[in-house]
Amino acid sequence: MKKVYLLGLIMVIIVLSSCQKLFEFSPYESNLPDGYKSTTEKQLGKLSIMKFKDQDTIVVDLISDSHVFHKELREVVNRINDDRKADLVMHLGDFTDGGYQQEYIYSHELMDRLSVTWLTVIGNHDCLSNGESVYKAMFGYEQYEFDLREWHIIVWNSVVWELGDRTPDLNWLERKLAAVKGQNIIVATHIPSWDDQLRERWGDQFENIIAKYGVKIVLLGHEHTYSLASPFENSIPHLVVGSVSNRAFVRLKLAGSRYILQQMKL
Repeated sequence: MKKVYLLGLIMVIIVLSSCQKLFEFSPYESNLPDGYKSTTEKQLGKLSIMKFKDQDTIVVDLISDSHVFHKELREVVNRINDDRKADLVMHLGDFTDGGYQQEYIYSHELMDRLSVTWLTVIGNHDCLSNGESVYKAMFGYEQYEFDLREWHIIVWNSVVWELGDRTPDLNWLERKLAAVKGQNIIVATHIPSWDDQLRERWGDQFENIIAKYGVKIVLLGHEHTYSLASPFENSIPHLVVGSVSNRAFVRLKLAGSRYILQQMKL
């Protein structure tokens, strides 16, 4: 009887000692390992030492809305690596589907297989659950800017609903645009101005601002189908890259003050 009691006691201790580990994990957690933190700062650091002096053309491959399409994302990453033409890859939002930390980690691991520098734009799905806090821990900046020789790229956060109906920071965008001197400007964001999130309250203001400062093109995600149009009177082209689920991406070539777009299908 004593042996049975002792065995039972040992089992209880083992179970209780395991409980802490069992309940440590939550899909809503935000405690990233160090290797996944401050990714944008690290990638911008890599980009800053690339001078592009001996190149006529800078190549930026654009992808978007990978959500749960990990197989397709892997295929696109492999294709970009195999082509060996990109100088930079930009992911235009919805890096995740539900904003969970484990989704972020898995997508980060796939993107980090790229042989070139890569950057992200925050998407509305990335802000679900506690996704914004994970995004900030993983990437640091929701809004930032960088140079590619004759070009200046501004990344702007256009998410409204999933951030508690937060007002998008158009003042920040205008300040950054106003400070650009002598360069061609690209604005990269996730949600188009004609989408319900922006259209009624913020869409016209966004379009007026980018027209005021002569933005050359707007790079967008959110809508999963590729499109290129100038849908407003300001005649600025708006490129919707489309989802990687289409097994495609867009190659943006920057040559002097000109740009060339090419849809790339696997």
